[in-house]
Amino acid sequence: MAADYGGVVVSGGGRFLLREPSGHFGGLAWTFAKTEARAGESPEQTALRAVREKTGYDALIRARLPNACSGANGPATYFLMEARHPPAAPNWQTTALSWATHDQAVDLIRLSSNTNGRRRDMAFLEAARAAVDSIPFANRLIVHPTDWPELKPMPHRHARLHPKLSFDAQAMHQISRGFVMHDMDAKWFIHFDGSRLKLNRSWTGILVFDVGFAFDASGGATVTELVVNRDEMQYQISGDDKDFEMFMSVIRWNLLEPADWN
Repeated sequence: MAADYGGVVVSGGGRFLLREPSGHFGGLAWTFAKTEARAGESPEQTALRAVREKTGYDALIRARLPNACSGANGPATYFLMEARHPPAAPNWQTTALSWATHDQAVDLIRLSSNTNGRRRDMAFLEAARAAVDSIPFANRLIVHPTDWPELKPMPHRHARLHPKLSFDAQAMHQISRGFVMHDMDAKWFIHFDGSRLKLNRSWTGILVFDVGFAFDASGGATVTELVVNRDEMQYQISGDDKDFEMFMSVIRWNLLEPADWN
């Protein structure tokens, strides 16, 4: 009998991606994406396919989770994953998705009537939580917009700057992970949305910088535009040069050379 493989996708803000199976198939109210392995498919390939098909997210594996459990098709093995935003649409097997805190995830999983499935999902939830807790901040998971509440859009009053600025692949790898506050002194919430980087003030949700990128084949990118908030009720206007200086400072100290927030 073929084995099942799946993924527990977690955001940089510690939220877990759960899916609601169509018709609560198998007695599962909310669960993680998994599927049966195909011939010639590795465990990793199967797990990534399950997440892509059933959640729409293009995920990346960070670790193999311990404590394989018994599934409908035999042993079930899961991987800790991160995912890039935004997703595509999930397939017909999923009715809805939820990015849940740990406590919210526990409550949702408990709604499943399938005792074995509920026990399995709870075990992998706790295994994923423990794995996340061991990841240093420099290697943090990718931040998602759902990691911070009430993010505001760019106001009507804004400026578009076009600095000559490029980042190599290593720098873009760090920038694309974003930043979520782990300390009271941190003042920014940063996340990547497709090809754009959004930099919001963490306390107010005000969007200060919205950055467009054009990527090259190596994974590096060039800034196509830097949109800056110009609403004096939201942001103290200091001029193009000062704004660019602030933007570079935020990028440097929060993304490229971050302090150890652990």
